[in-house]
Amino acid sequence: SPETAMIPSMPETAIRTGGMLATGDSFTEGWEVKDHESWPAMVEKLTSVPVINAGTGGYGADQTILRAEQMLPIVKPKILLIGFHEIAITRAGHTAFGAYKPYFTFDNGELRYHPATFVQPREKNTIAWRAAYGIREALGYSAFADYLLSRLNPNFWHGDPDRDLYQRSGADEVDVTCALLQRLKRRTDQDGIHMMLVLQYYATLILESDRPGPYSQAVAACARD
Repeated sequence: SPETAMIPSMPETAIRTGGMLATGDSFTEGWEVKDHESWPAMVEKLTSVPVINAGTGGYGADQTILRAEQMLPIVKPKILLIGFHEIAITRAGHTAFGAYKPYFTFDNGELRYHPATFVQPREKNTIAWRAAYGIREALGYSAFADYLLSRLNPNFWHGDPDRDLYQRSGADEVDVTCALLQRLKRRTDQDGIHMMLVLQYYATLILESDRPGPYSQAVAACARD
């Protein structure tokens, strides 16, 4: 069948250089779809140009660019595809977003890299802890409580009792993303690589709004510049 024809008969054992490199988070990786249904695989099928998919689930825009910088000398692509969406840009302003991650701040206007840090777990066998998370368990049956608390206090609502899943870095996510895009563009220009930004939109945003999110709009503007 045509679907079977798109599936390689054997796993690849070598990296195909000189084609395209795609980086991003799970939207690029192809989470919840078959390998040949991911958008980088579709681009390869449409163009007949090899596309190496370096997407990694959960990555922020900052991690996506770090991954691109890491893979460029290995893949040696002619075209670099950078996949972003609203939440991926949001992650660039956090030190932890579901898990601890590397992040960037600004020092005298210059990007400053920080590796992922580990925070000592909090004491959780206390009366206050047991009461708070007992209440959370009871409220979990309420759709209204889920809507409200997931926005007001995501660490309490979604996190583990002994650690925060969401922690801001203090740097603006759009500023970090745009500065990293500028850095990457200088490198791709130097190496003769054409870089393209692929903005994606998830179902919830499309259903709730008639326009892209503010972070996507801001990053698109700086990318055009």
